[in-house]
Amino acid sequence: MTEVQKKLAEENIRLAYYVASRSMVPMENEEKVSLALLGLAKAAERYDPECKVKFATFATVVMRNEILMGYRKERKHLGLIHFGDLVGPDDGGICLEDMLPDKKQFTRELEGLLDCRAAIENMDRALFGMEQKLFRELIRDPGRAQSDYAEKLGCSQSHVSRCLRKIRGKIRRELCL
Repeated sequence: MTEVQKKLAEENIRLAYYVASRSMVPMENEEKVSLALLGLAKAAERYDPECKVKFATFATVVMRNEILMGYRKERKHLGLIHFGDLVGPDDGGICLEDMLPDKKQFTRELEGLLDCRAAIENMDRALFGMEQKLFRELIRDPGRAQSDYAEKLGCSQSHVSRCLRKIRGKIRRELCL
């Protein structure tokens, strides 16, 4: 920053406080002042004395935009929840970390997942031909379109659709759903 730019910024510090106080953005006033001062520094660096606009007018626009940009960045993180946050109707000392399941529950869930893995292996043995190939592709690369699977397996999309219907029926029977 040159001496001229520093002088412009120093002479307009009160303008930054004024712009921050007039801003209707729902933020703490200290944050708005901080962002307005940052905007003032940016305005001092970017101001061209040759242009026909006064520095105060130019700086006011830059400071307002800086406050708005800061609010938008802050708003992105409003919905974040931390494990140390208190929860409950009265925030009476229970934090999310205290609500995490214990190791026994985790072990039971892991055993359930392993049972599902065994069921998948049994299902793979119960399928034959194109159904087995499709099932293996579904396990290897889930979430693709039926047409993608059809292209990879060298058949039509409607054939993939019929095979998927049959696979779903066999899975229901296997898992007794």
